[in-house]
Formats: sequence, C-alpha cells, structure tokens
Amino acid sequence: MRRICWFVLIAAVGCESTPPSDFAFEPTALVESVSVYPARTDWLVVQPPATVPPSWNRYGIPPLKSLMLGPVNNPDPKQFEALKSELGKSILNPNDSQQLPLSDRNQVTAAVAQLFGTPWAPQVPDPPQADGREILKLDPSTLQHGAVVYRQWCVSCHGIAGGGDGPAAATLSPPPRDFRSGQFKFISSSPVQAAGKPRRADLARTIRLGLDGSAMPAFPTLSDSDLNNVISYVIHLSLRGESEFQALKRLIVAFEDADPPATEVAAAARKAWKQWLDAESLPMLPPSTSMPVDESAPPASLNIPPDPAQTDADRLASAARGYRLFVDKNGAGCASCHVNFGRTPQLKYDAWGNVIQPRNLLLGLYRGGRRPSDLYARIYAGITASGMPSHRQLADQPGESGADKIWDLVHFVLAAGQPAKRAALREQYGIAWD
Repeated sequence: MRRICWFVLIAAVGCESTPPSDFAFEPTALVESVSVYPARTDWLVVQPPATVPPSWNRYGIPPLKSLMLGPVNNPDPKQFEALKSELGKSILNPNDSQQLPLSDRNQVTAAVAQLFGTPWAPQVPDPPQADGREILKLDPSTLQHGAVVYRQWCVSCHGIAGGGDGPAAATLSPPPRDFRSGQFKFISSSPVQAAGKPRRADLARTIRLGLDGSAMPAFPTLSDSDLNNVISYVIHLSLRGESEFQALKRLIVAFEDADPPATEVAAAARKAWKQWLDAESLPMLPPSTSMPVDESAPPASLNIPPDPAQTDADRLASAARGYRLFVDKNGAGCASCHVNFGRTPQLKYDAWGNVIQPRNLLLGLYRGGRRPSDLYARIYAGITASGMPSHRQLADQPGESGADKIWDLVHFVLAAGQPAKRAALREQYGIAWD
C-alpha cells in the first residue's frame, strides 16, 4: 500500500533514484515516498456508462468506488445498483484474473515502467516523429523539473500517477482530473484529429486561471518556467497513463486477438504520442472556406473569427438569435440537455464515471472560462468527455449578422448569466426565463 508522508524532507525519502541535487524543494511540501509509479488497480471506464444515475453520489463515495465496494454494507447502494449492469461493458475490472491473467497485468506494469521511468526519473518513449520531444517539451531535464513542481502543487489532489486520487481528492466534487485516460474537457484543438487532447496553451490556461466552480485553483504567481515544466509533466503522466489504460483495455476486450502486453503498451504509446502532436501542430479552422487564415495564430489553435457585435444593442440582438438556436432542435438544440436553462437536473455519467449535469446557464459560472473566446471554443469543439457535442457545423452557417451562428450562442450564454441582460431580453424580445 502506498504511504503518504507529510512534511518529509527529500533526504528522508527512501527512493531507488533521487532528484537532481540542484532542485529547490520546500520541506513542508507533500511527498509520496514511492520509488515507482503504482500499477493501475482501479476500474477502467472505457466509455461513459449509458445508465442514468439515480441521484448524486454520496459525499466521498464516487460511483466507481461504490461499484467496487459491492452490494454488502455499501454506503451508496443506489449507485451500486445503477452501475452493476455496466461491469464488463462500459466498465472493466483489471483485477479480475478471469478477464486479465495476472501474468499479463505484470507484463503491462513492467512495459510501462520501462518506457516511462519513475516519479524521480520520468521519461517518454521515442516519438513517432524526430522532433516530437522538442514540440511538446518532453526532454528529460524539463520532465524532472516538472515532476518537482507537480509534487509541490498538484500531487495532493491529482495523485502520484495523475489518477485524480491524491489524499485530498476524496472530499472534492467534482473530483480532480484523472489524466490517465488521455481525455480532457477544455481544449482548443481538433476534437476529431487530436482525439480530445489539449494544446499546451490549453493546459496553461487551466493552471493559470483555474476552473471556476471546482476545486482547481488558479496559480497566477507560478513562474513561467515552472508552468512550462509542470505542463510537460502532466503530458508525461497522460501519455503514461493512457498507454497503460489502452493496453489493459485491449487485453481484456480483445482476448486472443491481442498482441503480447509489451507490444500493446508500445502501440498505445505511439498512438497517444501522435494525438498529442496533432493537437499541438495541426491547424483547426472553422470549416468556412471564405475565412482567411490568421498566420499569427498559434499552430493547432482554434482560429476564432472576430466578434461581429460591437455595441450592447448588437450583442443583445445576437443573444436573442442565440436563444432561438438554443431552443430549436434543428438549430443547436441545447435545451434538450440544458433543460430549463440548466436548472432542471439531467444527471449523467461522464467519461470518468462521475455523476455530472449540464451547466446551469443562469449562474454565469463556466469552468472552461467566461471570456467570449472561451465560450466559442467550448461550443465549437464541444466537451466530449462530458457528453457535450461539438457544434462546429454552425461555423459554416452565416447568421443574420453575416458571422457564424456560434457567436449568437456565445452572446446568449453570456446574457443568460446576467440578471440585467435577462431582463432586457425579456422586455425587448419576449424571452421568458421562468
């Protein structure tokens, strides 16, 4: 069992390898005295469970934990009953020797360790293109420094292997992000080509500004060097975790058709590498052929067209058009999930098996950011890990303003969170909020 050591000096940690001697480290920082990454023992959510959650899970008992506890003396029997039919379908148990022989599990663990190193000496396997390490800044020195920053600021919530299972995680709702499936929510890269991987800039935005309405704090005073280093380490944890995840999944699901465990790990690593590189390198433009390419935009960024609304009256009129898209099933159809503007709970499971519900827009609280460009990116790319679809097709449908219809939805979402704007929309356009 892993031991959590509070207020432990680096010199007191018995590890097989030690951090470089020039690393600065606060003696009061939280450190886990482990010399290797722990093998994955929690269950694998291979797709969001189709079952409708019966209620919010009990405090401190995530749905998967309830399922793992079984039916006897379970503190949240409703969640157990809801999810038990998903076991073996959308949820896999890597600890079941009938599904996965222990020898295969051990070989996966050994292959992952060989490719990705240890918490004190993190590394990544060779990328599918020669300059991959330079593009994503995954050289050994950057990763080692990033590992120290991660242990200083992130490990208490996100855990030593990035599983969202640190010692502080049990009391947090929503749980800290689990990096190991390679899925992220707030991205500006192609949700198709990059398979939901964020760009480094997306991770920087989350770390710098935090996620409103969650336990993810902002780190505005983190130095640029530490920020870049810890971003690299998070990518390392995600590459490592997804390689393990996909190999275990393949060995359980494919049975005799699967390759040897080490081969499956290596194949999963190559695939994840390519997706991260695609996220950072591939251009992602709205599909309109008439839109000029912004040569100053960072590679792979969402090339957001200028906001056409320049005055308050323009923005209010745009919001009224956005409302019609919001409620129209043939438009964006947002009201089918955001029932009563999100006030009526529509509980579902996300890609990690957590209970979630669509955002209550009247609160004006948006975890991915409230800047118009943030909301444009969320609507365009979707939030696939939570089930929110992409509406990129609207970018090729000019609205009444001549700009794409996503801007109308952005203005509506912003107005919905402001009482004064809601009142104006009610008075001038007859929009009822009750």
